[in-house]
Amino acid sequence: MATILKVKTIKLKETLQTTQVMHWLQQQTGPVFAWENPARTQRLFASGVALQPRVSQLTFATARQWFQNLSQQLILTPSSSWHDVKAVGSFLFDEADGRTQNWGPLSGGLLFVPHILVHYQKQQWRLTLIDADSSAIDQLGQELKNQPALPAQQGCIDGYHEINPQAWTHRVQQALDCIHQHQLTKVVLARTAQAHVQQSVPESLWLQLRQQHPHVYHILLRNHDTSFISATPERLVRFQPQRILTGALAGTTRRSGNLSTNQALAQQLLHDTKNLAEHKFVVDWLDQRLRALCLKVSHEAQPRILATANLQHLYTPIVARGKYDPLKVLAILHPTPALAGTPQRLAQKSFGD
Repeated sequence: MATILKVKTIKLKETLQTTQVMHWLQQQTGPVFAWENPARTQRLFASGVALQPRVSQLTFATARQWFQNLSQQLILTPSSSWHDVKAVGSFLFDEADGRTQNWGPLSGGLLFVPHILVHYQKQQWRLTLIDADSSAIDQLGQELKNQPALPAQQGCIDGYHEINPQAWTHRVQQALDCIHQHQLTKVVLARTAQAHVQQSVPESLWLQLRQQHPHVYHILLRNHDTSFISATPERLVRFQPQRILTGALAGTTRRSGNLSTNQALAQQLLHDTKNLAEHKFVVDWLDQRLRALCLKVSHEAQPRILATANLQHLYTPIVARGKYDPLKVLAILHPTPALAGTPQRLAQKSFGD
């Protein structure tokens, strides 16, 4: 018989620094998860597993079945709500891609409701503990307040080399042949590389990325000795009641330290035929997929510029309205042509072989 877990939440009166929470996080055995939105108005820091799906292969479908039974294993205390219960982690980009084995304990994907969640939103820090006995939450809150700041760490990389560059060259030629034969319209290929990072602390590297690349999403997922770290402007979806926020981010140029140069580059990008065509593939694909779910879709006719620390992208926000199942939406949208290509399955096969 499954153990019923209590969900207890307290508001932290003192203001925490992100560097303090990351110092606490790097001491945790894991799995651990950190996430921050571009405006830095919302942050999640999670440690340990309270609940997770027991499946041989994690997919959107198996996750959906797990979510349906989740509430039966949890009891809310008066201080908490369902907004304090988060599921964090990752899904595989492509289950057929043999390179996923390089990810060790993350190679099958990882999804879990955390044992401990530190959550910042609306200028308020909250601490949630999910356990059969939640009496230790006040002590945990004090532990967080007493943490020193974790310094950011610049990664020192040596021994960098690409894995099987000949296969990469062959895949590029195959993709070009498919495009010339009108089998593919667009494909995104990626190379696998390996290097050694000296004396690396994933949480410190995350803080360094946060400094170097502001105004994007910052993500860390660590399980045992394997970590996934990302600083990206891309977000697949945001779910709201009767509304889905997504967007097309495709078409890119560089960004310099000179304002007038950046403005000129942005104008070139906004009028570049190749980049506009690439962007339109993604907009049209998302529009069609969302309408297939009987949603009302709206977006601007022309893209705008979304700038990061060193790049400028074409960006079109897209809004879909109506009733929806979040996991079904994820399954039908992932991966978009911005990450894979179009047609989707053939594009995935191009980099999965």
